Parts: sequence; C-alpha cells; structure tokens
Amino acid sequence: MNRKIVILLSLVSSSFIFAQSVEGTITDRENKPAAETEVLITKGEAKFSAITDEKGMYKVPLKEDGNYLLEIIKDGIKTNSEKISVKGNSKKNIQLKEAPTEERKIEGVTVTVKKKLFERKVDRLVFNVENSVASQGLDAIEALAKTPMVRTSDEAISIAGKSNVAVMINDRLLNLNGQELINYLKTIRSDDILKIEVITTPPAKYEAEGKSGLINIILKRNTNLGWNGSLQTSGNYYGGKATTSTRSGATFNYQGEKLSVTSNLSIGDNYWENTSYNYLTGTTDDNYWNTNTKSLSNYRYKGGNVKAEYKINDKNTVGINYNYSFSNPIEQGKSSTKVFNENGLLDISSDYRNKNRRNAHNASAFYDVKLDTLGSKLSLTANVMMNNANARNFYNTITSNTVSTMANPISKYRIYSGQADLEKNFAKIKTEAGVKYTKIKNDSEFS
Repeated sequence: MNRKIVILLSLVSSSFIFAQSVEGTITDRENKPAAETEVLITKGEAKFSAITDEKGMYKVPLKEDGNYLLEIIKDGIKTNSEKISVKGNSKKNIQLKEAPTEERKIEGVTVTVKKKLFERKVDRLVFNVENSVASQGLDAIEALAKTPMVRTSDEAISIAGKSNVAVMINDRLLNLNGQELINYLKTIRSDDILKIEVITTPPAKYEAEGKSGLINIILKRNTNLGWNGSLQTSGNYYGGKATTSTRSGATFNYQGEKLSVTSNLSIGDNYWENTSYNYLTGTTDDNYWNTNTKSLSNYRYKGGNVKAEYKINDKNTVGINYNYSFSNPIEQGKSSTKVFNENGLLDISSDYRNKNRRNAHNASAFYDVKLDTLGSKLSLTANVMMNNANARNFYNTITSNTVSTMANPISKYRIYSGQADLEKNFAKIKTEAGVKYTKIKNDSEFS
C-alpha cells in the first residue's frame, strides 16, 4: 500500500496589487498571432504565468522588480527561453522559435507527439489542464482564471455572455454557489485536474434548472492503491496597506480496489479596507458636494468536504458527497458628506455595522448502473441542502436629527430533491430522458 504526505507552502500575491508586469504580443514564425500559448516567468521558487488570447496578447503581473527567467511553451513544448530584467511595467513582444519535435519510436515507426492545450467541440471548449505547464501548482480557481471564456472573482464564476453558470465535478453538479463554491474550489489542486470543460450549450436536463452555462471539472483518476495527504497554506499581502487574505487546508485521499474516499478541510480569513473621496463641484465655486468614505470588511470562513464511491461491480457504483461551510463576515464603515448650494451648508454623516453568520450543509447520494456496452446508463440521485443564516445590521444617518435602523434578516430553508436520468444509446442515436422532484421548506423571516 502506497502512503504519501505532501506539504505545500506558498506565498502569493493577487494581480490587482502588483505594481510590476510584463505584457506584449506573441507571434509565430509567419508573424501571425500565436493564440493559446503559455507564458511562464520564474524567479527562484516564485512562478507567474499567463495564456495568450486570440490576438496573441498576454499580461503577467509580478510581485517585484528584478531579474526573471521567461519561457514560452506552445502545445506542451518549450520554444523560447531567456533572462529578462523587469522594472515597473515592461513591454515585450516575442516571436516563437522553431519548436523541437518530440519523437517516439515504436517497432521502427517514428510517431510525432504534439499535445493540444485546447480543444473546441460543437457544444464546449476543453482546456487540457494536465498539458498546461503554466497551470501547475495552482488551485482550481486560479486554473479557471486561465481558461478562455471564464471569468473569476472572489464571489462568483461566470462564462462570457452567460449570466447563470453552474459548476460540476466529474459530471456531477455542485449544489454550491457564491463564496461557498469559491472556497471549495480553492481546496482542489490544479495538479489533480485532468481537464476543464466550458459547456456553452448545456444538455436539456440542465436547462430545466435555468442554467445557461456549465463548467465541468474532470479530475484525474488515482490509479495507485493506497492513501495520500497534503497540507496547503497560501496568502496575499499588500505591503503598506490593510489588505490580507490567508487560507489553510488539508486533504486526504484513499484509493482501494473498490472504495475511494476523498476529504478536505479549509479555513480562511480575508480582510481589506477601502477609502474613497468623491468631490463634485458645480458651475460656481460656492456649489459643491464632497463625500469621504472609509470601510472595512472581514470575511472569515471554514468548511469541509467528504466524497466516497464504492464500485459494487463493473456495472454498479454507489457514492455520497457531503459539503459543509460556515462563515461570519463583518462589514463596517462610515462616511461624511458636505453639501453647499443656494440653501446653505448641509452636513450629513452615516455609519453602519453588519455582522452575519451562515451555516450551510449540502449532501447527495447517487447510484449509477451501466446498461450496455454502448454507454447507456441509469443514474439515481438524492440531494438535501440546509441553510441557516442570520444577520444583525445597524445603520445610523445623522443630519440635524439622527435616524437609526436595525435589520435582522433570517434565512432558514431546506431543499430536498431526487432525480432519475436515463441515457440510452443506439448505434448512431443518443437519447436522454429524466424526471426530477423538488421540495422546498422555507422558514425565513425579516425584522
């Protein structure tokens, strides 16, 4: 039995806080834009990367000035390598050199291997993460950020032109959204991802749920029997500013001949401050509206996940998936406004403090049956989602009078669902049918 423990420590900085970057255009030997080309910039153990767009353009934010090694990878093969010196924002256009050919000989026959980074199909774009040098050593959110058409933020994931997007892991929908989804995906290492499918035209069984786009993350299958574990910690720090983001996590995997188990725990703390000044002047100097605002947010969370599958035989598989998340963000701020016009001077000040708590549980169980050798399959799934959240929000507005408000929203609901999906394949025809039942119990209230 193989046993392995991996400890991963990393200190990274978000792109929006970097004052240095390298950007430019990459062209091929015919001076045409080299799309889908990887740019890798390293300095010691630090690694920064990007993938060119359809115009061959790239931009790699860096943490500091200094000397770096720049490498270009096209279709999994390194074509360019050079040392560069960076000070501030640097422009660098690059032309691809002739790539060496990777060859393998099989019984006297020479086979040229060329790995594709992206594949475009009728209904989806496939990003082969395992073939991407620049996408290794990241988490799933960072890998999604490098995927064409996908946009990521600290709160949501979207596909260009699609407003309602769902995420799947190995073809199974994650009943998570918002910050809970982001936190869960940060626990998945890009080294464990086989490919990411961006499905712009979802199958009919998903459209019924109002999903206009799907992202399917396919994980690598562990073929080694035994167990392994990993510890991760990462953080973003902005020197001189009150902006901090930290995350720590642990993952455990077990692979047996029939049973496979994956579990992870994560804890994080995001803190940031924001100061803004908005000064508006009218047509005369004695007519103005000036506002000063300062706010701070502290988002703290912890969560865990357990997945297990048991292969009864070659045709029957059962499994469970459980996710838990807890968060208690705090938001507070104050602003002062001075308005001067023909009516004289008006002073307005306000402040707020919002404190929230949320517990979310999500569990599902499934049973899959292979019906024939053509890929026909029957899938039975049961889901339950429980959400308990409450907030105490305080607001004060002060002019000549003071108006105080307290809001206490309580979000408490349960969602139970079950569905059966049948895929029946014939020689040249594929058919799908399904039925789904959902029950919602809502005990939410607002004071």
